[in-house]
Amino acid sequence: MRIRILLALLLVLLQVPIAAFAQAIVVQSGEHPGFSRLVLELGQPVPWTLGRTADGYELKLEGASARFDLSQVYRLIPHDRLAAIWVDPSSGNLRLGVGCACHAMPFEFRPDVLVVDLKDGAPPPGSSFETALDGAGLPRLAARAVSRPRARPGGQPASYDWRAAALAAAPAPASPEPAQSRSLATPNVDLAPMRDTLLRQLSQGAAQGVVAMTLPKPEATKAPTAADSAPGLVEQIRVGEDLGFAAGPLAPEPAPMTADGEGCLADDELAIATWGQDLPVAEQMAPTLTALIGEFDRPDPEAIRRAVRFYLYLGFGAEARQLLRGVEIAPQDQAIWRAMAIILDQDPPTEDPFQGMLVCDSAAALWAVLAHPHLAIGDDPNTQAILRSFSALPLHLRRHLGPPLAARFLEHNDTETALTLRAAVLRAPGDPGPQVRLIGAEIDRAMGDPAAADQTLQQLASEGGPVAARAMIAKVEVQIDHGQPVDMPTVTALAALAFEHRGSELEPALQRAHLLALAAAGDFASAFSQLALAPDTEPDLWRIMAEHGADSVVLEQAVLGPEIALPALPVATRRNLVARLLALGFPDPALRWLPEVLAPGPAATDQDRLLAAKAQMQRHDAREVLRLVAGLTGPEADRLRAEAQVWLGDPATATALFAALGDGPGELAAARQAQGWALIADHGQDPWLAAARLVLPAPADRAATVPVAPQPIPGPLARGRQTVAESAAARATLTALLAEVPVVVTPPVVTN
Repeated sequence: MRIRILLALLLVLLQVPIAAFAQAIVVQSGEHPGFSRLVLELGQPVPWTLGRTADGYELKLEGASARFDLSQVYRLIPHDRLAAIWVDPSSGNLRLGVGCACHAMPFEFRPDVLVVDLKDGAPPPGSSFETALDGAGLPRLAARAVSRPRARPGGQPASYDWRAAALAAAPAPASPEPAQSRSLATPNVDLAPMRDTLLRQLSQGAAQGVVAMTLPKPEATKAPTAADSAPGLVEQIRVGEDLGFAAGPLAPEPAPMTADGEGCLADDELAIATWGQDLPVAEQMAPTLTALIGEFDRPDPEAIRRAVRFYLYLGFGAEARQLLRGVEIAPQDQAIWRAMAIILDQDPPTEDPFQGMLVCDSAAALWAVLAHPHLAIGDDPNTQAILRSFSALPLHLRRHLGPPLAARFLEHNDTETALTLRAAVLRAPGDPGPQVRLIGAEIDRAMGDPAAADQTLQQLASEGGPVAARAMIAKVEVQIDHGQPVDMPTVTALAALAFEHRGSELEPALQRAHLLALAAAGDFASAFSQLALAPDTEPDLWRIMAEHGADSVVLEQAVLGPEIALPALPVATRRNLVARLLALGFPDPALRWLPEVLAPGPAATDQDRLLAAKAQMQRHDAREVLRLVAGLTGPEADRLRAEAQVWLGDPATATALFAALGDGPGELAAARQAQGWALIADHGQDPWLAAARLVLPAPADRAATVPVAPQPIPGPLARGRQTVAESAAARATLTALLAEVPVVVTPPVVTN
């Protein structure tokens, strides 16, 4: 028995690594000053080994062969350190091709998360990761040499000098006959046309700036030799640099510029991660903030620069601005640092040195997004540069700037970038903080996961703290978006928070959330009575009432007197209110909500005309119904036409329209008014079917198709009895018909 249990446990343990790699291992990356980071989410603890190869490193995961997802590796890092990454087809190990004098330093962030850092410089002495997996030693990695074109070998024959042809008019000196020709004699060729063509084309290229001319150095006069003056020989023609043209790009690589033609700020000007060290703040403050005042009690500009950048590194915007006041620093640096300090304090800078730099391929794009509360419609920021620069920030700044940055992209409907920003913060150890958790709930909400968002928001609201009020606001918005009622304790809590934050920037949002919560709880009277506290909430209150309000609330609020002006509401809300009022049988108040239909001119839309036609049908104004649906197509318009024809006393036309719609009940109803007894006899039911049989004669061909035995001619008494029986049957049919069909008093048709 014990052996069986041990075997079962062994089988379970053997299956664990297989389950770990049921899904592909996603390899993510991040760029930091001095190193590039790779993060592998393994799913569960897995033994691993990292060793050297000739071109980099090799990662081996124990157990079953792993599958790697490498699609996101180069999204945030360049190819400088990690030149290549691939899966070895023979071993299944992950290969890292290194293109710098770097070394790898792996560690387990969590038991199921492996991190590999490629750091600049030599590896630590005795590093176990600098040997191959088989134990062999390998030399240190060196930076890869850049392949450049080799210089042209010397000793080549002299190239053709087209300038010497200008002296061709001068008589050539006599030369003795060569003893031996260098080549076969060729006929004399006139090169003047080719020379003229080359001169013309090169001159045009130089004038247009696509050809760079390099004047040749003066050559020493060389005495003619017998070989040079051999008769019948043609001067050598070559193509190459000896002609006096320097091979190279047509124009230098342009510097990054904004859409307005201004230059972009470089990364080294905004390298805030290098303005501090990965040490406790207390240890850095003393050497950084001392000696600010130099000789003669004057501020030392260099010390001030160092202190300002250190404050910016810490995220102390107000302190950095205080130091910048009255200190002589380069104007450009001062403008940049002052704007960064204001941004770190979550305020928009009054003077924006990052204006127009959303498209820059540097950290300027990141600060350009943060410099404005919202991304404008049509803005196309350089998300790759933003993500790369954000990942290079120190952790405390990522946690500080990540939530507002992700909120801007969420508002811009760029959920993918917001998700990447959240991942750049969450992958660091420790609690990310309530601000990051709050924006994470907003991302879950945007991704269509209201349950996860509501759970996070509920926790944040119950924990209290600086984000409790914002969490409560977001929680109410999630519930309202999904049509969920809000409980009264939440309404009471929002009222208390709104009172607590009076005069703060959060008060308008809390007042709005309180009114929405009142409406979602069904207390529309209180919500509308306090509308002056948050006037911008009115459209949402009407929308909630039109979608979820009780009939009594709709009648109380939506039936407006002639002296009350219509509120400015979205079209969808107005149509919902019209539909609710028509369903309750109030056509005249419903028409008040369709001012475009009542106004002269073709301002009304087709959908509004249909709603107005339904209201006019309830008012029995058939001619107005036909006017409103004129030119409209579709089943609803055709049904309104048919009903209008019934009211206008043309049931025959109505019957045909109902038949075209496939509306059997409507067709029979119109046929009854049109006295279409044949149709009723074929498709109707009692008592109308019996009435149709009373009216219709017997089929003419019945005697011919159904043989009937000859009957004796009844006498007068029998005929009388038959008449009495038929009268009784007709009376019973009419009685049943009157009992089923209510008496309808047709009102007069409105003729206008």
